[in-house]
Amino acid sequence: GNAPVDAHCLDRLGFKLQSPPGQQPLAVVQQHARVGRFEAPLRLRRINLPPLRHPAAEVWLQLQTADKTSVYDAMGVTSWGGFAFHPYLLDRNPARTPAWIPDPYALLSAALRLAPLPAPDVTTENGRRILLAHIDGDGFVSRAEMPGDLLAAEVIENQVLKHYGLPHTVSIIEGEIGAQGMYSQQAPRYEAVARRIFGLDRVEIASHTFSHPFYWGIFDGREVPDTTMYGAHMKIPGYQADLGREIRGSVAYINERLAPAGKPVKVFLWSGDAAPGEEAVRLTRELGLVNVNGGDTRGTRDNFGLTNVWPTGIRLGRELQLYAPVMNENLYTNLWQGPYYGFRDAIETFELLEHPRRLKPINIYYHFYSGSKLGALDALHKLYEWALAQGVNPLYLSDYAMRAQGMYRFSLARDLAGGWQVRHGQQVRTLRVPLSLGEPDVQASTGILGSTVVGSVRYVHLHPEKPQRLVLTAGAPIAGNAPPSLVATNAQVRKWQVTDAGVDLQLAGYLPLEVDIDVRGQGRLAGAALPCTLVTPQGKIQGGWIGKDVIRFKLKETDTGAARLVCR
Repeated sequence: GNAPVDAHCLDRLGFKLQSPPGQQPLAVVQQHARVGRFEAPLRLRRINLPPLRHPAAEVWLQLQTADKTSVYDAMGVTSWGGFAFHPYLLDRNPARTPAWIPDPYALLSAALRLAPLPAPDVTTENGRRILLAHIDGDGFVSRAEMPGDLLAAEVIENQVLKHYGLPHTVSIIEGEIGAQGMYSQQAPRYEAVARRIFGLDRVEIASHTFSHPFYWGIFDGREVPDTTMYGAHMKIPGYQADLGREIRGSVAYINERLAPAGKPVKVFLWSGDAAPGEEAVRLTRELGLVNVNGGDTRGTRDNFGLTNVWPTGIRLGRELQLYAPVMNENLYTNLWQGPYYGFRDAIETFELLEHPRRLKPINIYYHFYSGSKLGALDALHKLYEWALAQGVNPLYLSDYAMRAQGMYRFSLARDLAGGWQVRHGQQVRTLRVPLSLGEPDVQASTGILGSTVVGSVRYVHLHPEKPQRLVLTAGAPIAGNAPPSLVATNAQVRKWQVTDAGVDLQLAGYLPLEVDIDVRGQGRLAGAALPCTLVTPQGKIQGGWIGKDVIRFKLKETDTGAARLVCR
């Protein structure tokens, strides 16, 4: 961007003032290969361009006037960092979304001299993209526009939660279904449906507040927008906004009246603008809950760029708010004004967040009111069916949130022997490693299960319990006695212990299990007799080659139980 600077500052930074271009058109003198080919093309504009040159810079974009009397460096890398001047950093695409002119990955890496490093990753687990599904409580009591007197919640219960059998995080708004809320006369029916849903095996319980605050700033004195459209919160008779009632009170209500024994609330899902203050987040943490929602990651092929992608979370003082990886159906349906099938466009979002680099997990995030419209329900089915065809690893939202929290506490240190010491890896389960750094040496490393390559990066799988030290080898062949290692699975690793007899393991997930094993160290080649057998409580399972030196085992079960991988 452009900021006013004085002559002394310009001199210290190495810039030299040039004559402004005036009405002279501009021409390109020098253009880096990573400029104008990322999201937005290079358009020559002279308005607001600082008339500066940096003689010592590695120039990424240099322009000159048509009469060749003045030359301007609009972008470059210097000894102290780098610079990119407006209007050559961001442009707007046809849909008016900000779009990068330079490749920001390349520019920032060059300007800050960022060496390639392993990094914590919360998009992928055990080699497969994470799949999440969570439901905000809004519209639980809406009547479905279908035969019979069905609640939208009952439609979601029967046609989604039971149908797909995936882990879901499901919330309710107490003020919508409880006796102290807006519909106290109907509360017995609504609560019965909620108890039934919360009793499902693959549903974890969340609160979506008491009164669904639309603007969380009302609790800490922040300025809020005009509330005439929504109000500050639901208009519950006699209720005055109270932060403790929204958080502690709604959680206690669910635990005492709706949750099965031994299955308390685990997640708090922010409502409305999803912009809580530090105190609100602190209350959820003190209750032992993870908090999620907020952010606005979305977009389709005609309106998408990196500026659409929000971070994993945000620091609020000493607290951490975690954002939903992808925005919900409300914005895909024009604030629920239609088209009601609009959420199917989230498939494009998921694809854009996967290629050319994986930026987010798949997150099917919606409200109960999607069960009230046939078009919205059909969109949900399309999303679930598409997601399940991608070869994913389903997790509960709370599992994702714990990994995301670990990412913000993660530390990495290079030891004198060249290995990477990982801390907080028991929460973080994946490292993202540039291919240029090589692949894990599973014998020299500790707490490393294996790895898989997706695009230009390698995802390294971390043991969920053991201390972790990653040793990378660049191009060295795998030793003939190296143990088998994990390439990918659609489950979580409960146990992985290499012994003289093989690998004692347990994998548990939510889909019929698939596990891919690297057997290069077993001295066999693809096409030869299979060198490994998976022995489970159900019996011996033979795998099949899926590529050079990789065997895939498939099970009907979702849990291997105590199993052993035996290799000859």
